[in-house]
Amino acid sequence: MGSGKGNTCPACGEFKFHDEGAIHKCSNCSAVGWWGAPGSPGGGRGAKCRVCNGNTLKEVYADHNFEISFCSTCNVTFVKAA
Repeated sequence: MGSGKGNTCPACGEFKFHDEGAIHKCSNCSAVGWWGAPGSPGGGRGAKCRVCNGNTLKEVYADHNFEISFCSTCNVTFVKAA
C-alpha cells in the first residue's frame, strides 16, 4: 500500500484524499469528491436520468447520511439525503 499518502484533500488540505472506487474520500475529515467526473461505479445499465432520459444515472457513493449520483451522459451530479 506504500506510504499511505494520498492526494491533497480540497476540504482540509491534508494528504489523505484516497481513491475509493468511483470517488475519492479523505481519511482525515471524511470529505468525498472527485476531479472532473467520478470514475465508473461499475458496468451495467444505470437508472433513467430525469435530465437527459438516458439510462446512465448511477450511484457513485452512499453512506448512512447521503447518496451521490452521476449521469455519464449529461454529467449531472446530485446529492440526496439518505
